[in-house]
Amino acid sequence: MTKVGVLAVVLVAVGMAGVLWLVWVWVRGQRRGPVSPKEAYAQGLSALIGGNRREAILRFKEAVQGDSENIDAYLRLGDLLRENGDIQKALSVHRDLTVRPRLLDPDRVRILESLTRDYLAAARFEEAGQSAERLRHIDRTNRFAHRALQQVAEALGDWPRALRVVEERVKLEGSKDKGLLARYHGFVGGEELSAGRTKEARQHFEEALKLDPDCLLALLYLGDMEHAQGNTEKAIESWRDLAFRAPDHGGLVFDRLERAFFETGHFGEVVPFYRELLHRAPREAAVPALLALAEIHRRKGDLDEAETFLQEALEIEPDHPRAHRHLVKLALDRRDAPAALAQVDRLLETLAEDTWKGSCHHCGHVLAQPIWRCPDCKSLNPLDL
Repeated sequence: MTKVGVLAVVLVAVGMAGVLWLVWVWVRGQRRGPVSPKEAYAQGLSALIGGNRREAILRFKEAVQGDSENIDAYLRLGDLLRENGDIQKALSVHRDLTVRPRLLDPDRVRILESLTRDYLAAARFEEAGQSAERLRHIDRTNRFAHRALQQVAEALGDWPRALRVVEERVKLEGSKDKGLLARYHGFVGGEELSAGRTKEARQHFEEALKLDPDCLLALLYLGDMEHAQGNTEKAIESWRDLAFRAPDHGGLVFDRLERAFFETGHFGEVVPFYRELLHRAPREAAVPALLALAEIHRRKGDLDEAETFLQEALEIEPDHPRAHRHLVKLALDRRDAPAALAQVDRLLETLAEDTWKGSCHHCGHVLAQPIWRCPDCKSLNPLDL
């Protein structure tokens, strides 16, 4: 027999041996039969530790089918289903556990924690709040229950409730979350102000500023309230304070301040105010004040001075659409059509961004205007104001 023939025979023999081995393995697996609930549970834990969630779900299902008393397997199965996006099945698993008799408090706590997470994931905030309250009733020191209740209150815009929960949580944890407490007081004050209860509103605004002197929400609302009551000088004081504490967010009050200065007959103080703000502000936060100064000088007819401020703003933000729009106005005021057309062409390059826009720092949701609360993830202070 030739060498080629011998090689062919050897390869055929090896292939047949491999097939026989695979058949033996399959037969052996068939004979072994299903694993016990304890083995399935152990395999599920192993798969979970190894990061194989799909395998873990399958094994935990086997475990609970064979042993309905394995609470931990049920809990882990429900949590995995929720994390995989199957929230309704997770709810079904965890709700069934809550009606079991003779549950020990530690098990009941774990069940209610998982159930609360299910409701939060499903944006069913009322039910999440009820579940968290049941949890807190069992364990008054449960930090998750307090944080869940805080999240529920924020999502529902129930600021008095949020304030109470955070005050309790601060006592429980011994933390000093003054910034958050101040913001809640600001929200409650805003609601009181809208309802015409100015005395109560003022109390909340002042409490917010005691907790956090940099609470922009309280400073803004307090100024609005003072202005509505005819206390324009106090309103100016509050709005100026906001601008000096947060120059990069001074645009929130520029229009308010200009109107207030005009109403009090002190419009000449507007330019010194902006110049003082520029002196205090870091360079990267100076654009809003520079643009405001440019517009004031343009309206006064000081076109060269206005252009100086605009060019300084463009040095900081070369593509700022408002700055280019102001340059178009300047060129038109000078009756310089070629310059105006050049600026229009430059402006068109940034036209898609010719509106204020930002995104939530927590979830990335695009925001069309500065707001205090993200409409998508419901988080507070989405812009770090």
